[in-house]
This record gives sequence, structure tokens and C-alpha cells, in this order.
Amino acid sequence: MVPIMLYMLQLQQFGWNWIHACMFGAMIASTDAVAIVSIMKTSGGPKRLRVMLEGESLLNDASGLTLFEVFFHLLQVQMEHPEDSEPIGTIVGHVFLAVFQLGIIGFLMGMVFGMLTRLFLRFMRYMGAGHDQEVALTLGMAYLAYWITAMPCKGSGVVAVAVMGLYGAATNWWDMSTHAHETFDGFWETLAFVVNSLVFLYSGASVINFFVRASTELVQGADGAKDLIFTLWMMPIIYIILTLLRFGFTMAFRPLFIAIKGDMSFRECIFLCAAGLRGSASLIMGSAVVTYQMHGTSKTFNVVKSMMVFWTAGFVLLTLLINAPLLPLVLHLTGLSKVPEKQLARRRRAAAALGAHTAEVLDQLRDAEDELLAGEHCLTIAACG
Repeated sequence: MVPIMLYMLQLQQFGWNWIHACMFGAMIASTDAVAIVSIMKTSGGPKRLRVMLEGESLLNDASGLTLFEVFFHLLQVQMEHPEDSEPIGTIVGHVFLAVFQLGIIGFLMGMVFGMLTRLFLRFMRYMGAGHDQEVALTLGMAYLAYWITAMPCKGSGVVAVAVMGLYGAATNWWDMSTHAHETFDGFWETLAFVVNSLVFLYSGASVINFFVRASTELVQGADGAKDLIFTLWMMPIIYIILTLLRFGFTMAFRPLFIAIKGDMSFRECIFLCAAGLRGSASLIMGSAVVTYQMHGTSKTFNVVKSMMVFWTAGFVLLTLLINAPLLPLVLHLTGLSKVPEKQLARRRRAAAALGAHTAEVLDQLRDAEDELLAGEHCLTIAACG
């Protein structure tokens, strides 16, 4: 993002620096898998693509929020203590160290809380706890993992919760009792529905609020309406550039996907590119930027901040207005909504095997000595089948 924002789009003239560009990249990195998965469930599509998009959203949220936290703190230090500025090489070293520290602490704490959750669930089963208590424990441990990791341990709480969830998925939901799985799925699906409804409500209100506040600050800047016109003009250009970047990186990582999960077709790469919707995580980071105030802040920084927030909200809005409605069409045109021929062949073989087994069982029943199973009863069962 640094060469694109600073040199290709020539944003240096408006006061942008590499920290602003990196922070903007972190803000728009988080994808929203909720809308994508709901569309794919109604329009069809390979299950492995849904899993990939959900995994991308999980990892992008964790890494994006972590990087944003690092660069936002770096920007605050630069704004509040400009006399303490260090060489770029030293700053980059501090950034890598901070990201590594947040990630490692988050990973370790996530593993610890995953193991503790597994241990506590075993103890609760031993004590005869009910299904509701087991599900409530998973919710409490998730919040506890986030708070302890983020506050006392100074790590990434998002990474910790993500790792804890991955550990649970790898251990059959922390070895939760089989009878509690249905309660667990129902609770988390309901909670996800409620939270997602609130998130979309927040997203709609935030986009409007960001547009109004950013436009007001741009008009009040040194060049007035000129900055606002430039910001509006650059919005579709940034959308196109980011879409092309997503497609390019998807194609670049295709050999890795092939090595891990088998072949990934060009059609699937096109769909993954179109499925890069943005949502609440980007807007939450944008709200942290737009509400940041410091005494004596220059008009140049206000212009940069307004552009950053305006483009973040605009990119989220454009992905929801353009990408989301086009996803069913992309699925249809690429043929991904159709059931693969291999899967259809497996279904036909399974149906044929079931039919053969049913015919064999009916032949055995026809010769049975029990009058309730023999004779015309078998013919009736065969006719029903």
C-alpha cells in the first residue's frame, strides 16, 4: 500500500506518509464472511470456498486489528512527541517486534485458554453439569481470553480468541459432550445472528456518519472543496486498485493452495476476488481514527484523517453495493453453483448401491418364515420404494 498511496496516487502532497498508508491498509484488510456465506448458502457454491472465506475473515480480522493497533499507536507517538522521531529503519524494527510480540502472546494465550476450556469441560461433565453450563463456559472463557491477553499480558486478544476457537475445532469442540453439540450450535448461531444484526445496523449508521464528518473536515481544510472533490474522485480508483490487488495476490498464492489443498481453478480465483466484502471491522477501526483528537492538531493531519476515514467507509459501501449483488451472478457464470460431476457420480453410485442392497434385503424378506414379513408385504414395501 505504501508505494501505491504515496507515489502512484501522489498522496504525499496532502501530507500522507508511510505510517498513514500502512494504517489505511490495515483498516481495509479485514473481510466480512457473514454476508458472503449467507449468499453462498442460498445461491450454492463449493463448501471448501465457504470454509476458505471464513478462515480468511478470521485470520484477516486478527492480523488487521493487530497491525492497526501497532500503526495507530506509532502515529499517536509521532503526533504527540514529534521531537522523539527515529529513523525509518528503527521504526520498522519496532513495528516488526511489536507485531511479533502481540502475535506470539496472543497465540500462546489462545492455546492456554483452549486447553483450560477443555479441562474445565471434562471436570464439569464429571460433576454432572448440564448442556447449558457447558455452552456458557465456552462464552465466558472466550471473553476471559480476550481480556486477559489484551490487558495484563499486552498481547492481541483477537488472536487469542481465534487460536482458542481453532483449538476447539481441532479437539471436537474441546471434547464437549456429544449431547451438548446441538445446544452449542444453536446458541452460537443465535448469538451470531443477533450480533450480526447489530453489526449491520452499526455499519449503516457509521458509513453515513463517516461521510458527513469527513466531508465537513475536508471542506474546512486549507483548500476547501478542492480536497473533497479529489477525495470523491479517488474513491472509485482506490476501489479498482484494491480489487485488482486482491485478484493478483489470490493468483500469486495459488501454488500454495494447490500444494496444501489440491488444485484451485481460475474460476475459483475470480470468485474469491469478488467475495472480498468489507464490513464492521474496518468501520470500527475507522471510528477509532475519526474520534482521535489532540490539542494543536494541524489541518494537514485533519485532511489525511478525513481522507482515510472517507475512503474506508466508501470502500466498505462499494463492496456491499457492487460485489455482494454480483456474487450469485459470478457463481452462475463461473459454474461454481453447479454440483461437480464427480460428486454427482458419487451420488449415483450411492443410490445404485442402496437400491441393490434394498432389493437384496427384500428378496431375503420374501423367503422369510414370518408371515408378517413374507409374501405380499414385501411386494408392498417394494412398490413403496
